[in-house]
Amino acid sequence: MLTRSRDKRRISLTNFDPENAWGDYFKVMSWTTKLVECRTSPKLNEGMNKYFDTIKGDFYELVEICFIGQCQYLMMVYVESVARSLPDQQKYELAMANHLAQTDAADQVKMSP
Repeated sequence: MLTRSRDKRRISLTNFDPENAWGDYFKVMSWTTKLVECRTSPKLNEGMNKYFDTIKGDFYELVEICFIGQCQYLMMVYVESVARSLPDQQKYELAMANHLAQTDAADQVKMSP
């Protein structure tokens, strides 16, 4: 995954292998926009690997990995999959339908003269 930091000062390349047998799921490398290598601490990859170990049962898809906060922090955005019973799923879908109906009604009120 190739991304640019939020402040546009750093480019990062992340290798993500969720099936790695040794637990080395992440390898993050980064460069400035002038392509000067920025050393990343091995602790960064170790911490991400440990965190992924705790969530991999619910992990579904990696969306984004990006440096934020003047490149002091790394943000990982991912989608979780959670098993739901049929009544829980129906309750969730009903809540979403109600929310969308309320949002649509509010939008129509704003648009009416």
